[in-house]
Amino acid sequence: MAKKCLINQEIIGTFLRNTTHPEVYDLQTISGDKMPFSYFRIAQPRERYLIGQGAVKVVESHKNGVKVLHTGLRRTSDDMISAGNLYNPVNGKLSFLLFKSDPITHTITVYLFPDRKPKNINQYVEEVRR
Repeated sequence: MAKKCLINQEIIGTFLRNTTHPEVYDLQTISGDKMPFSYFRIAQPRERYLIGQGAVKVVESHKNGVKVLHTGLRRTSDDMISAGNLYNPVNGKLSFLLFKSDPITHTITVYLFPDRKPKNINQYVEEVRR
């Protein structure tokens, strides 16, 4: 029996590091037209609850003055891939996020898995790693 592909319904966006603000990553127009945010800022976690949950970085984004993304990024089995969540206030569900860094091209590819909150993220990390 063939193994089910976990990332066949994901939304993928590639973000390039901003040249004037190195903590900001901007969505590339050729990818991620369905991504709910067009940029994100990455920083060290300051909130105790995020640090307590194992966050090594914090990612946030705003759209029209409203915060649309705020998540702590946790380590995964791959040093170049971090995991987070995106809360949807409309349906009250969490969506799973993976951030795959490429230090050579200064990009981060974001994989958004709508309405999923997997208990075992290693399967997703393995598929994204390929």
